[in-house]
Amino acid sequence: MVGNGMSARQFLAREIRLARETKRISRAALGKALFVSGELVAAWETGRSIPRPEHLASMIGLLDFRPEIVSRLLDE
Repeated sequence: MVGNGMSARQFLAREIRLARETKRISRAALGKALFVSGELVAAWETGRSIPRPEHLASMIGLLDFRPEIVSRLLDE
């Protein structure tokens, strides 16, 4: 569990959604940039699926995703 009672999966899902929305990028556009479907991005954002490490690495650059969060979650 992450410190606020969320699971790591829930925390990551929320962070992906918030980062994408902050950049005003659609799920379809993010999916296209990562060579995945918009539906898979939606699954990441709801916690139904977990992004692969290479997708997380790409999101750091695309979404200004905080790398320390990614590192901590990959460790867990």
